[in-house]
Amino acid sequence: GFIQFSIYPVDGLPQGTAVGNSAAIYFDQNKPVITNTVWRTYGEYYTVKTDEPSLDLNVTVAPNPFMEKTTFTLSEKAASGQYRLVIFDALGKQVSAQDFTGNQCTLQRDALPSGVLFWNILKDGERQASGRIIAAGE
Repeated sequence: GFIQFSIYPVDGLPQGTAVGNSAAIYFDQNKPVITNTVWRTYGEYYTVKTDEPSLDLNVTVAPNPFMEKTTFTLSEKAASGQYRLVIFDALGKQVSAQDFTGNQCTLQRDALPSGVLFWNILKDGERQASGRIIAAGE
């Protein structure tokens, strides 16, 4: 699912104020699933940071931003086996997915839209790492 909402900060917030946001998602009568906390720091420019759960897999993406292709490199401690790289646009729509083995995966730009894209690396259906990449415009 997907939900979008807007909030407005209290007038006069001092620069550097960090505001956290998370949600509790309820399915039937089960315990709620608590989302990651997203922090927005107010100032002349704002930053948005997500508190990710402790994921063991460190991933380097280079180049980022990219024009034609970028390479995802998993850390040396990555377990062997098959992984899946999934790319989403800013609206959360899946725009690409590819399976790979080993510690590298090259993503070709092809028809990916320009702008910020989000990625997940999955192993056995479980998210191992996630982040953002920028597909530079021409």
